[in-house]
Amino acid sequence: MDNNAAMDLRFQTRYALEHQILPQELYSENGPLLLLRLLKERETFFVDTLGFMSRKLGIKCPYDRSDFAVKPQLVSKNGGADRIAVIIIDMPEPEMPPLCSKLIICHGLKPVKILGYYTVEKSIGDTFMLCGWTSGGGHFLHSPAPASEKELLAEVLKPYTSK
Repeated sequence: MDNNAAMDLRFQTRYALEHQILPQELYSENGPLLLLRLLKERETFFVDTLGFMSRKLGIKCPYDRSDFAVKPQLVSKNGGADRIAVIIIDMPEPEMPPLCSKLIICHGLKPVKILGYYTVEKSIGDTFMLCGWTSGGGHFLHSPAPASEKELLAEVLKPYTSK
């Protein structure tokens, strides 16, 4: 297999994970189980999943644990004791649009329920767009992605934390 074909397959595996598998599965009835698995396995989840997909296509997975960072945190809703959980996932540098530099999952705690799945997608040039996914599989452009992670988190959390 030549380098272009292998690169195309690497793109396809990563695109499928970021834009198809994760949003579909997180919003499904198995979403809470997937979320718990992700929180338990953290970076290994992505290496194992992309490795499995790569092997099925006959290519070597180009990623290892150090290419990912899974960062869970709790955020107060409306400044009170009620909280939601957020997982920010740093992805490997996207090689081309629309691969993602970050994935963001917002979820409730009791019960564990997916509230939102967001992606920071490479666009044209050095531009990145904040995008979101609906439970019905719809994809929407939200805005240009803020430069800092703090600003990005604030933007994503607006629907869940505003009064």
